[in-house]
Amino acid sequence: MDVHLAVIKDAVEAAKDYLLEARYHKNMLRFLCCEMEKVADLLPQLPKDASQEFLVVLKDEMEKGSLLISRHGRRFDLRGFYKVCRQANPGYREKGTGGAGG
Repeated sequence: MDVHLAVIKDAVEAAKDYLLEARYHKNMLRFLCCEMEKVADLLPQLPKDASQEFLVVLKDEMEKGSLLISRHGRRFDLRGFYKVCRQANPGYREKGTGGAGG
């Protein structure tokens, strides 16, 4: 349990650092970071018998949040955006191609 909690706290601290480098969607990312901090503040109240599955899911989601914030520090590249859309949703089509996106 302690290992997962340490990783969660590290993810929150990293998210706060990455937030300083955010180039776009700063308000949304600030909100996400604040929500992550709230979760971290609740960790001492977790029951000692909290399931490993719950802790793993919580850890994974906090790491995803931190990664999302870190990616907003990079320059936005529209070419990569559509690639990510297609990976996330195989039925996605770019606007103007007659598919689901337009």
